[in-house]
Amino acid sequence: MKRTFTEAELGRIASLSAIGDFRERARALANDANSACEGETCNVRVVFGLRTLEEQMALWQKGRALKPGRPPKHKSSWSIVSSVVTRAFPGESAHNYGLAIDLALLGDESKAWLPGHDPRWRTVLGERARAAGLTWGGDFKSFFDGAHVELLGWESRR
Repeated sequence: MKRTFTEAELGRIASLSAIGDFRERARALANDANSACEGETCNVRVVFGLRTLEEQMALWQKGRALKPGRPPKHKSSWSIVSSVVTRAFPGESAHNYGLAIDLALLGDESKAWLPGHDPRWRTVLGERARAAGLTWGGDFKSFFDGAHVELLGWESRR
């Protein structure tokens, strides 16, 4: 059965920027992926839309420690101490401008994200994101971010 997005998830979509029709394209992608999950035994959850600089800093700090005597507002002031959540410092993420959305794929009736090697990331989300003219985080060269979708060329359009 097709899952209905919660009010909070709809709010995350509504928080997105209208630049480049991103909000409407992301909404259509979320709905299309959600429909595709019906036949793929998965669910789509809208995890993030617009992210404040404070929220980005909180994510940046996960897996990092501030070097003694260094100011926290500088990227070079942080050391990686464990697994990190994001590589984007505040102001460097498309989320900070409402130009990215994170759509998690979860196993049917599960709250656990599908593992990165699961082919449904590509078939349900990646192929649809590319077809919509968006950049899919599963295609990033340096790391896999299967839930992440952003406006192509967002850096020049913020």
